[in-house]
Amino acid sequence: MMVISGGHAGAFSPLAVSGALVLGLVDQADLHVSAVALFSASFLINVVLSIVTYALLAKRPAPLAEGAPEATDDDDLAVSGKPDWRQWLTLACLMALVVGALGFHLEIGFLALAAGALLALVDMKRQEKAVDGVSWSTLLLVAGMMTYIAMLEKAGVIEEISAHAAGLGAPVVVALLLCFTVAVTSAFASSTAILTAIIPIAVPLLLSSHLSAAGLIAALAVSTTIVDTSPFSTNGALVLSNARGVDTRRFYRQVIGYTGGIVALGPVVAWGALVLPWS
Repeated sequence: MMVISGGHAGAFSPLAVSGALVLGLVDQADLHVSAVALFSASFLINVVLSIVTYALLAKRPAPLAEGAPEATDDDDLAVSGKPDWRQWLTLACLMALVVGALGFHLEIGFLALAAGALLALVDMKRQEKAVDGVSWSTLLLVAGMMTYIAMLEKAGVIEEISAHAAGLGAPVVVALLLCFTVAVTSAFASSTAILTAIIPIAVPLLLSSHLSAAGLIAALAVSTTIVDTSPFSTNGALVLSNARGVDTRRFYRQVIGYTGGIVALGPVVAWGALVLPWS
């Protein structure tokens, strides 16, 4: 859970996918949201969440599976604690991807495929194992949600919902409802897809009220991503599929319970910390 919170702490940097997506959507709507404010809000809330998570769960016994070892080492991974040449090459490919995408504005999808092909070619023995380790169900989930949201936008559903949301009543209350809506929805879907849908819905509300654009956008961004611990969402599914040496059913129940608490309290915290003070 702390690994996921750590990933989300930096997720809304202007250099990250989620941060670039949100800032791009906001710019299209002619609203001003500071990149520093968006990043700082997500970072600080996730730091607090990580501290609380550690305090509550650090001393809980691990749900070890019966007869399973506490850890499993790949038979050909370096166990000395020092990176081998494959790991150094992987880091070099990641760095080249970042430099190519940010410095030269090259297509990041093409760069990622090229890096993957290079790593596969230089170590043919691991190629099949690497492909089997990809969480294909998660990829299908994300692609399916993105396609679904695109269909809704094309049909005008997003625009219709936006108009109704703006006229529901007190803007502050509507903001809280939106935070809860994205939290519950994102727990069962891709947070990236939900962000793509919710920002256009929030724009009419921001244009017709006294709500802070930075505060509401940051609150929606945080509410959408902190629930990604759910095993039905992208990050939670990846964690569950890669868990080793644990009782999978018990671990699944623990993750569900943790996510339930986040869904119930996360939107309230984000709304109270980011929407109320700034509006």
